[in-house]
Amino acid sequence: MNFSDLESEQTTLDSSMSELEGGARPAVNAEHEPSVRGSMEEAEAALRRSANAERQRRVRAGLSQEQIAARRAANAARQRRDRAQLSEEQLAALRAANTARQRRDRAQLSQEQAVARRAANTARQRRTRDDRSETQSAVCRASDTEGRRRIRMEMNDERTAVLRVHDAESHRRARAAMTLEQRTAATASRQLRRVVVQQSSTGIARLISERPMSHSLGDMNHQCSGCGALHFSDEKTAAHSTALNMYSNFGRVSMRFRKLSFIPAAVVHGNG
Repeated sequence: MNFSDLESEQTTLDSSMSELEGGARPAVNAEHEPSVRGSMEEAEAALRRSANAERQRRVRAGLSQEQIAARRAANAARQRRDRAQLSEEQLAALRAANTARQRRDRAQLSQEQAVARRAANTARQRRTRDDRSETQSAVCRASDTEGRRRIRMEMNDERTAVLRVHDAESHRRARAAMTLEQRTAATASRQLRRVVVQQSSTGIARLISERPMSHSLGDMNHQCSGCGALHFSDEKTAAHSTALNMYSNFGRVSMRFRKLSFIPAAVVHGNG
């Protein structure tokens, strides 16, 4: 074998190795391509988000307060329309996605960034409150008050229902533990209480054994010392007073009546 034959054989081996390497490289690239593409897409997305944030920051810096307020109002209206067109399932999914995204963002923030974000949110909320008119503030306060009132009412209703169930269970256990004599006495007491309440026409509190008093002023047999007219005993101004009539100023004015003539006397006494 001469030198030219050795050279041709080496060339053949080199070409065979190149073909083998060329066939193996696409397979290796196919294995690594998804991970590389995913990393590149994540990096591009991060760069895109950073560029958008910087662009929005520059745009906001060039806006006036009125333009910022108008843009916020437009965004709020657009979001409100979008939410109105969503179903309950879509709203729940959107809330869950927003919550997960916020959780990821908070987890990636450092302590200083979290403090800075809270300060920015506080300042933004303060600006929003300052931009509101007095009427809008009153409406928001009324809405918040009504919401808190509804929450308190719901809590009170739930607490009342729980207490009612607890009281019913306590009464049931107490009745189960009572003897026959105790149950008979309790039944008689309830019946007596029901009769007394039915007979009473007022809501005055009294003992169960007390009978309701009749609503009577008594007899009109108390004579006024000033004019001689008859009155009820409750018309006295004091316990030992004898003057009852107002027109005699409770006895301070003594009025002497002249005798009636024949005709008025007959009319008064029924003889006319």
